[in-house]
Amino acid sequence: MATNDQDQKLAEDKKKLAADREDREKQMAERAKNQGTPTPTQEEADLLKLGHAVELAPDGSPPDPNTVPAEKKDMAAAGHGGGYATRQAQPAHQTSHRAKE
Repeated sequence: MATNDQDQKLAEDKKKLAADREDREKQMAERAKNQGTPTPTQEEADLLKLGHAVELAPDGSPPDPNTVPAEKKDMAAAGHGGGYATRQAQPAHQTSHRAKE
């Protein structure tokens, strides 16, 4: 009788382990499918640091709000002032803080 109970428990445990293994494999497959692209290589990072344009594969994340779009960088480098006139500030009158001699 004890052997029959042990055999039954062994069979149940094997079923549990098989179900757990299947669940784990499904989760791993889902994670692999949803995982983004790997981080840039050291060479890509070095090229970016030196100012070269490196095309990285999109990883599906939204654009970084802290970066300036390339077209705005080009406008700033070209000297565009935003389309409005600027002027030099001049003092209303010149004053001398030196004591008159």
